[in-house]
Amino acid sequence: MFLKKRNNFFKTVKFKITLLYFVLFVLSFLFLFGFTYNSLEQYLISRIDERLNRSMNRIAERLLVIDENSSGKSLKNIPEKIMTKTRTLMENFVIKSAGTERVNNQDYFVFLGVTHSMMYEIWMDQNGDLYKINGRELLPEAEFLENEFIDEAHFYGTDHVYFLFMDTKGSLIANSDMDAWKDLEDNPFPRDETGLKTQSISHENQHLKIRVLNMRLSDRRVLQGGIKLSEEYDLLSKISILFFSLLFIIMLSGVIFSWIISGKAMAGIKRVVKISNTIDKENLSYRVAVGNEGEEIGELVESFNSMLSRIEKLVFELKEISDNIAHDLRTPLTRIRGIIETTVNSKADTSGYFSAFGEILEECDRLVNIINTMLEITQNETAIGKLDRKKISLNSIINEAYKLFLPVAELKNINFTIQLQENDVNIHGDLTKIQRMIANIIDNAIKFTPNKGDVGISLIKKNDQALIIITDTGIGISKDDEKHIFERFYRCENSRFLTGNGLGLSLASSIAKIHDGEIRFTSKMNKGSSFTIILPLY
Repeated sequence: MFLKKRNNFFKTVKFKITLLYFVLFVLSFLFLFGFTYNSLEQYLISRIDERLNRSMNRIAERLLVIDENSSGKSLKNIPEKIMTKTRTLMENFVIKSAGTERVNNQDYFVFLGVTHSMMYEIWMDQNGDLYKINGRELLPEAEFLENEFIDEAHFYGTDHVYFLFMDTKGSLIANSDMDAWKDLEDNPFPRDETGLKTQSISHENQHLKIRVLNMRLSDRRVLQGGIKLSEEYDLLSKISILFFSLLFIIMLSGVIFSWIISGKAMAGIKRVVKISNTIDKENLSYRVAVGNEGEEIGELVESFNSMLSRIEKLVFELKEISDNIAHDLRTPLTRIRGIIETTVNSKADTSGYFSAFGEILEECDRLVNIINTMLEITQNETAIGKLDRKKISLNSIINEAYKLFLPVAELKNINFTIQLQENDVNIHGDLTKIQRMIANIIDNAIKFTPNKGDVGISLIKKNDQALIIITDTGIGISKDDEKHIFERFYRCENSRFLTGNGLGLSLASSIAKIHDGEIRFTSKMNKGSSFTIILPLY
């Protein structure tokens, strides 16, 4: 029992909605996390690359200064008057490189040069006036580089940054403090390549990522610098932990929220199920209360209630029809039984038996006609029967009907008239059914019109529709009867004295509907009625 309940739980809509939310949320979150993580990683590494490039360029510029064979760098963009003033500041001053720096929103020209075994850094403003000058003794290349390396490495931290300078054969010329970088010996970097790379090394039994830059100078020697990415990846790790913590919290909250919302939405369906289980053939009056679960559930409840109303109406009509059938079948059967009993008890001769058989045959025909009409109405309403559709002329059908009923009208001295269109009015339909529909309404018109009354038939073409109008000056239809006249076996109070079974108009209405048409009527008591058959043109 427990396993069955658990399996049913996994099949519920509430569970499926919650699971769908869970899957979509996790996939969306992982996609967002991956995109954010990669973007942030690229941004942090680009900042590291900036710092590394800046440091390496400063060292390269200093290295260029002490190289006696080197030529000036970036001197073309410096105004000549500034260059001239700078050279005249000291005797035999040779400018090796120049650039610009911005301090306190002021741009300065910065020159590096040598004279008399001294290296000077001279700052000039935009007007060519001296801003400041720094000088130091021009050291041998290796000693100079080591000092530069120490300056740069201490700025960032010797355990965080290192610098190497190698000759064309890869032999070390100078380096920064390498105490914290002993693991580099077991993880040599390719020194014959230039550019930026991210490398991994083993450090104190853990893997560290390092960003390395190899810069090849004009004389083919290589300047190498590296920065640990531990702080950056620690930051990314913390962000990842934060992201996944938020994922768990939001996911848990979302699952609870979706469970509550889906449960609320399903409440309407549960009400529908409860009511549907309560309803039986004896009680169809229950209806589902409309809640506030949402528009879709509201539409479902309304549709269900509407369906219940239709079923209740159909069951009521079925009961009424059953009662009418019983009544209409009981009368001819009672007559048949009476005829047989009378004939048998009267000891009739041969002619008496023949007369009784004739009456029984008439009653049987009446029964068969009722049953066949009922079957035809049912087939029309349920679209079971097949229509033999073809192009037919309403002018011809109405003219034949007029000729058929003219003798009957003349017997009652009824003024029977017909008015047709000059051109044929054609429709696409079943000839036999259309003939029967028109005949039923004409028969009613003549039957319920007293002697010396009027009955008329006219055919009109209006837009894309054909209108067959049958009018009479008969007994009319009361307001109470108007809403029931197309129901099976229904007979108006003022027509019960006439023969009939109450199926004619019901059959005519069903035929019009299966031809995509309808029947409308107007009536006044004791003044007559007008029935209009509306059918689409061919």
